[in-house]
This record gives sequence, C-alpha cells and structure tokens, in this order.
Amino acid sequence: MSVLRLALAQVTSTMDRLANAIRVAAGQGAGLVSYPELSTTSYFCVHRAADGAFERVPDGPTTREMCALARELGVVLVVPLAERDSSGGRYNSAVVIDSDGTVAGTCRKRHLPHGPGSWEHDYFQPGDGPAVFATAVGRLGVAICWDRYFPETWQALARDRAELTVVPIASTLDPGKPAGHARPASGRVPARHVRRDRQPGRRRILRWVLCGRTVRQRARRIRWRQEELILRDLEQAC
Repeated sequence: MSVLRLALAQVTSTMDRLANAIRVAAGQGAGLVSYPELSTTSYFCVHRAADGAFERVPDGPTTREMCALARELGVVLVVPLAERDSSGGRYNSAVVIDSDGTVAGTCRKRHLPHGPGSWEHDYFQPGDGPAVFATAVGRLGVAICWDRYFPETWQALARDRAELTVVPIASTLDPGKPAGHARPASGRVPARHVRRDRQPGRRRILRWVLCGRTVRQRARRIRWRQEELILRDLEQAC
C-alpha cells in the first residue's frame, strides 16, 4: 500500500493566500490539495454583486497561476471557482490540475440550491458534474457541494471508477445554519467518509472527503494567521 497525504485548505479569496497554502501543504508532503467551493471569491450567492467573480478556464488568471504552482511543486490541485465559458455560460466549477501543471479537466456543479442563503439560480446554470479525472494520485472524482445529496452523483462516480472523491463545499453541516452564514475559510473538515453505492452485479466502496466548513473531526492541523490546513494520510492500493 502507498500513502497519499491530502491537504484540505481552509483558505479563500486572494491568490496570495491560495498560493501560500499550496506551498505550506507541499512542504508538509501533500500530494493533493483542495480548496472550498468558490475559493477564489468566497461564497457570494446571497444576493451579493458578482461583478468580476467569473473567469475563463483554462486561460483565466487563477488557472494559469495554479498550473504554474502545480508544476513547480509537483502537487495535484482541486481549485473551485466561478467559471464563464466562451459562450457566456456561468458555472459553479472546480478545476483539477495535475502535478505536471496540465489541466486534467473541469467539474461543473449540476444541482443548484435556491433559497435563503444560497440563491445559486441567480448566478449559475446547471453543469454536467460530477466528474472523474486521471491524475498523478489516481482516478480523482469531484462533486461540488449540493451534488453530494443525489444518488445519481455516486452512481456516476462508481461507474467512472473514482478511487477518491473530493467534495468542495461552502455550506455547514451544522443543523439550522444556512449556507450564507458559513465562511469556507473558517471550516473544519471530516478527514474521511465512506459511502456505499450499488451497481448491477457489484458493489463499490467510494471514499470521499469534504473541503469546507463542516463538523469537527480528528486530523492534523497546521495554522498560520487566520488560515488552516487539514492534513490526512490515506492508504492507496499500489
């Protein structure tokens, strides 16, 4: 068995903060780094102005800089952001960048909540997520926040042979607290969850982790200023 060190970065908003988290994580031996949902802007879907929040993939400034960092440090990145495509479509997305600095692909959130604290229909259109990408750390699944509540999400991830799924979120798992009151950068991350999903003729075990504000779980934490990294070692089949 090999071991993958996973870093879940409780950081949002500015490129300097995002980049610093990658350097700290890489210095701790992390091979995979993920951020919370809409990490480049923080969660703005509470009737806040979104001017300037959207950018192109892969030729937008965030993706370009993150590709350079992934290549320099040899880490795989999951970078959630607000995406605008070439035809003007707007998506709640996550870019997966492989350790050689290439874009492995983009996951676009399919299920969009619409209610107090989370008015996503006013900002985004439904995407085609979840998605599974071939990366240096294996077949990496990505599902964004609300998509995790739908069984077809896990069926698709199992069908596409995800070995580990990262779920960036901007909501809280604490009962009674709407998403708009949860700041992803101040979150806590469960280190590991297991979900079972059936396919005809077989059953797969899907491992997934949440990155965002959730309930407290045991994990190694590194704090600096107001930032935090959650580090967890996961066993992988060779």
